[in-house]
Amino acid sequence: MTGSGSAASAKRPRYRQQRRQSSSKIGLWIGGGVAATILVIVGLVIGSGSGGGGNFEMTAYQGADRLGGSTVDFDEVKLAANGKPIVLNFWGGSCPPCRAEMPGFQQAYERNSNDFMMVGLDVGPFFGLGTQNSALQLLRDLEISYPAAYATSRAPISQFRATALPSTFFFDGDGNLVSSVVGFMNETEFERRLQDLIGVPAADALHGEDGNA
Repeated sequence: MTGSGSAASAKRPRYRQQRRQSSSKIGLWIGGGVAATILVIVGLVIGSGSGGGGNFEMTAYQGADRLGGSTVDFDEVKLAANGKPIVLNFWGGSCPPCRAEMPGFQQAYERNSNDFMMVGLDVGPFFGLGTQNSALQLLRDLEISYPAAYATSRAPISQFRATALPSTFFFDGDGNLVSSVVGFMNETEFERRLQDLIGVPAADALHGEDGNA
């Protein structure tokens, strides 16, 4: 009995040590998981940015004089806008709802071209919705005259977190992103949002007083 008890006593510390080692490993694993989760959250917050939406390069199909050059980045377009609001529309040459809304945008542009900068950005190839050739053909078919360009990379899609075409982004005169619309927008709604943007000073729009932020 004494020998058996001694053997059992000898085993207990080793078992307790194994438990402590196992608990330590679990603690490290949980701690590492929490740390990784925090890093992911921080990364998402940092990646979200604020205000401007992002900077990216584009090459003009038409309207290079208004955009500030044939190949420019969006910050240069903001400078070329000279304090006027900007509407940035993501579209594609083989995107049916893009085709449906662009004539209304053209009509609004003709009425208000002196008061804002309109930019049609072709990102269709990155969505599998057309090529540069189909985009050019669509501009001709619809007789679009406002500035239009194609994105030279996927950068604007990730920066603006665009998940569908069309998507439209509204910037005030200070270059701050104040509202956006995902999906088709008819001419009446586009004009309403545009007039709200044009009619409100940039400083007020920045504080959301246009009701669309």
